Parts: sequence; structure tokens; C-alpha cells
Amino acid sequence: MAPAERRAVAEQAVARGLSRRRACALVGLARRCYVAPAASGRATADTPLVAALLALVARHPGWGFWKYYYRLRKDGLVVNHKRVWRLYQAQHLQRGRRRPRRR
Repeated sequence: MAPAERRAVAEQAVARGLSRRRACALVGLARRCYVAPAASGRATADTPLVAALLALVARHPGWGFWKYYYRLRKDGLVVNHKRVWRLYQAQHLQRGRRRPRRR
């Protein structure tokens, strides 16, 4: 059975009330390969945070992640740093590491 077919069977089992873990074990599918259909709801919840983060980056391009995070908190957005880091990486905002100075 192809992985796409296994995923379809697992989705049907979940729709009938079986847990994702048990459905994946039933068809021999790794749980990381199962994509929940309701996973898109998070994207709409992150939209205001992404907009605020991109506005900060546009205004202060030389800052790093932690400074952006603390500024978002100061501006009234109470968010977890892991969530901000996930969005920061998704937007490809990571800067390269500094080169050590030659002496």
C-alpha cells in the first residue's frame, strides 16, 4: 500500500472516532507523515503576530530575535518565545552568525 493510500485510510479511521496515534499504528504509517486536516487554523491565528513581527523587522533590520521578542511583549502582545521563534524561522528572518574578528 502506498503512503498516500495509508494516509487516506488513517484519515477515514480518525473520522470514525479513532485517535490519530492508533489509526497510524493500524495502517503502519509514521505519525509525522499524517497531516491533520484542521492544521490550517493556526495560520489565521498567527496573522496579527506575523504582521507585527514584519513591521518591527522593517523598522529595525539590525536587531536580533530576542530584541524583537521583547519589543513585541512591550507593545502588548503576550506570546510565547517558542511561537515567535517558529514564525521568525518561517519568514526566513534569521541573520547569519557574525564572523569572529581576526587578531
